[in-house]
Amino acid sequence: MPRVTCALLLFALTGCAGTRVYEIAVRNGTPGPITVGVAKEGGKYEPQWASPEQAVVRTESENEQGWPSTVLPPGKTGYTGPVKGNFSGGAEATLRVYAGELQLSDVLAVSRGSPRRVDVPLQPGRNAIIVREQNGRLAYEHVPVPRGK
Repeated sequence: MPRVTCALLLFALTGCAGTRVYEIAVRNGTPGPITVGVAKEGGKYEPQWASPEQAVVRTESENEQGWPSTVLPPGKTGYTGPVKGNFSGGAEATLRVYAGELQLSDVLAVSRGSPRRVDVPLQPGRNAIIVREQNGRLAYEHVPVPRGK
C-alpha cells in the first residue's frame, strides 16, 4: 500500500490529536456575584477541565476549593487561559456559570437546567461572554472577538 494511502487511512481511523486551546473572558452583567469555571463534557479526564462532579470525587470531603472556579462581582470581568486540553472523541469545552458566591458543595446542589446555572459552549481560541439575568434565569451572550487582538 503506498505511504500516502496508509497515512490517510491512519488519520481516518484515529482522527487528529484533538488538542485545543481556549482563552475566556467573562463579564458579569447580573446584579449579584457569579461563580464561573470550565468543564469538559466527555473525553478523558484532565484536571484543568474537571467538572465539579469529577472534582468532588478527587478531593477530600472538607476541601471546598476542589473545583477551580472564580467568583466575579457584578460589573467585573474575569479572564482565564490559555487552557489546553485533549478534545478527541467528541469532547466539548463548557463554561459553567452559577448565580452567587458558591463553594464546591453549593455548586453540586445546582443541577443542569436550574435558573441559577447556565452552561456556555466554548469555541477553540478566544471566547468573550457576557452573563446576564433574563426572566429570572441566568443567560449568556457570546461577544465577537476581533481577530489578531
